[in-house]
Formats: sequence, structure tokens, C-alpha cells
Amino acid sequence: METQELQNFIGISKNKTTSKLIQELKACIIKINNKTNLEIEFKAIRTSRKITHIEFSFCRTDQHPLDEINNKKNNLKAQLADLGFKQERHKSLIKIPIEVLIPAISATKKAIEEKRITKTIEAYFFYQVGILKDKNGKKFTGLELVSMFKNNAGVERHTLWSEFYAQLSEEKKTAYSQTSREKNRITKEALDNDFTNKFNKWIYETKIKQ
Repeated sequence: METQELQNFIGISKNKTTSKLIQELKACIIKINNKTNLEIEFKAIRTSRKITHIEFSFCRTDQHPLDEINNKKNNLKAQLADLGFKQERHKSLIKIPIEVLIPAISATKKAIEEKRITKTIEAYFFYQVGILKDKNGKKFTGLELVSMFKNNAGVERHTLWSEFYAQLSEEKKTAYSQTSREKNRITKEALDNDFTNKFNKWIYETKIKQ
């Protein structure tokens, strides 16, 4: 779309420069992407050195491409809901590669039917995601799985932190205390990193790993 045509279409003053138009577009698109099920991107096209056209691309974030192929709207979304994932989690979960996501859902459903879930349904699902490979032969790292678990399993981070902290030895609790951590900057950074690493490892070992 020509920049002049775009300005007329959305009611932006003709007196505004192209750079101002781009700034306003970016601000509007951020709002749309955050508040709707659309994900919009655009790029400026130059003729010589002047930006003369804006090219837009649109996609839905609540619908996986495979759903369109099968003509089954929100099929994966419904399956994730069946596993107990809340609607606000679906947007990030359907970004998992399709060759990993579908087998993980299927394996989790089968485990539920066969009553093989030893921890939680969410934990089993993420464990399956972790052992499967994408089309490039890559697996999610343990840290990536922990991050997905913390963001999508519906468990409050404070609850996880409290449970982790409760099982620490008194020596470790003292070491991680605010007093110990604030003795000096180097010690604080080292203790913070050590705590985070152990916390993430604990989540994987106790909450995800089957």
C-alpha cells in the first residue's frame, strides 16, 4: 500500500512525515498484537531512497497452520484446553514446533487414558516436549522446558520458590539470605546465579522429569 494512500485510509494528517507514520504504525501494531488474536508485521518499501509503500502481513495467534489444512478451527487450542491449559497459555504453547506439539499432546492423552501420569498432566506434557525433536533434529534444553513450565503450567512462581526454599538445608538458607547476599556485589551475583541454577534444576527434576 502506498504511504499516501495509507495515511488517507487511517486518517493520519498529510502533513506528518513518513518517519512519524512509521512510529504511529509501530505503536498501533504493538497494541493490536497484545490485545487481539492477530499478529501483524509490516515492512517499509523504498523506491530509490524514499519510503513509498508499506507491506503488511497478518496471521492468527490462536490457530495453528495445521488447523487450517484440516479445516478444524482451534483444534489444537481445544486439545490444549482438554489437557488443562488455560486459554491465556495457548498463544505461547502453539508456537512449539508442530512436529513436537502434536506428538506431545497425543502421548499425554494416551498416558492419561492408561493412568500413567505420576506427577501432573502439565509436567508429563512438558517432559514429552523435551524428549521430542523438531524437524531440524533439535530438542528443547532443560532450561527452555523449565521456562515453559513456569510460564504455562499454572503454578504460581512464589509457590514453587517457597517449596524449593523449604527443602534447602539450614546452611543453604543462611547462604541465600538477604544478609549474606548483600555483603558485597560479587558475592550477591554469585549466590543469585547459584540459587537460580539450583532452582531451575530442582523444577526440572521434581516437577517435569518423569
